[in-house]
Amino acid sequence: MIASNRVLLQCFVLCFLLVLNAASVDRAYQKITDIKKKKRAFVAMMLPKIHQENYKILKERHFIQQFFKKQLFLNSSRSRHDIQRLRDLARKYRIADLYDEMLFLKRINQIPVSLVLAQGALESAWGQSRFARIANNIFGQWTYEEDGVVPLHRAKNKRHKIKRFQSINHAIAAYMLNLNRNNAYKIFRNIREQRTYEGKLFSGLEAADTMQNYSAVGKEYNEILKKMIRKNHFEAFDNKVAPREL
Repeated sequence: MIASNRVLLQCFVLCFLLVLNAASVDRAYQKITDIKKKKRAFVAMMLPKIHQENYKILKERHFIQQFFKKQLFLNSSRSRHDIQRLRDLARKYRIADLYDEMLFLKRINQIPVSLVLAQGALESAWGQSRFARIANNIFGQWTYEEDGVVPLHRAKNKRHKIKRFQSINHAIAAYMLNLNRNNAYKIFRNIREQRTYEGKLFSGLEAADTMQNYSAVGKEYNEILKKMIRKNHFEAFDNKVAPREL
């Protein structure tokens, strides 16, 4: 634990002025040539943003817990506001039954920090990919909308583009929402729910074992992710998440 704290401190000391508050993968970061320094800079850039987005999810989860705990179904301006917020969250997380508390809680929960770091590093080549540089797309997310970046080697019969994001925070938020509501990651959410119920840590390593639908290579992708987590000691950051409950 002491060693991991030292690494984290070095990470922030090295990169605080450079990338901590950067909205995008900036030129200063791209000029770093030392591989170890670039990796530390990537982690320093990503960590606060991951915590910010996880905290937003926790606030939504807290609202759901309080809503159903208090049963705010009275005809008052406050309750009408709360029900509208509930509708907004149901739409966001694709929940058909407005009063399905268990489904809300299954879908609205944190993403393991080490998993986010590993997938971000892997999908963006540590922030060096073309899509990361010109579109803030850290996780290789696709879109079929007009505002996207056409992959250089896209097959002629394909229409997908790489989604363009306003900032890295927006990319992280979209990636987390994808894991939290897409049917492809149902196993991920089921195991996370079980660990939450047990009061145990849902680690990035365990989460990585459910990511076979994220890549065309299938289960081999899970092993690649776990190797990325272990090699870079990302699992240490799973103990540095925001509190489980607000």
